Amino acid sequence: DYHYSMATDTVTLAASEIATPSSRLRMNGVLGRTDSAIDTLLEAETLVPWDDFINRIRGLHAEPRIIAGKVAWQGRITGPLQGPTFAGHVKASEARYDTLYWDSLEGDLIYQPSGFRFLRAAATRGPSNAQFEVSLDLDDWSFGPDAKWNFDATLVRTDADGLQALLDWSYPAHG
Repeated sequence: DYHYSMATDTVTLAASEIATPSSRLRMNGVLGRTDSAIDTLLEAETLVPWDDFINRIRGLHAEPRIIAGKVAWQGRITGPLQGPTFAGHVKASEARYDTLYWDSLEGDLIYQPSGFRFLRAAATRGPSNAQFEVSLDLDDWSFGPDAKWNFDATLVRTDADGLQALLDWSYPAHG
């Protein structure tokens, strides 16, 4: 059930669900050109079918990335439709972003045109385990070479090589 208001340029969705063979999206709230507030639960056996949608959010000219894994995300979509904020808790397994891969990934995510935050997060890959927080300043969904960023990690029962495995980076640092 939905109600469209031409006066406010909004669509109010009653508790609704979209289901496919590999995913389920539940939503409830208001979508508006200038302001939205919609509670959302996404459960997907694989994110690959959502890649086009996710990459389109990142911007018309953004280089597409492979985004994959089994995921559950519960949160809210707020703000204008042209630049919404996605905020909530995500839990993923066999997670992949481009060349990065984790056996499991979980944390509180905030994603909007001006920034990306992954807070109170944990990731595992093989025997490596890290608790971390990352923040990236974005310019209209894009992370430029001069953009500010912060990454704080605590390794759990692993060494610096394990962190490098979690991030798919190689540096001449060991410990």
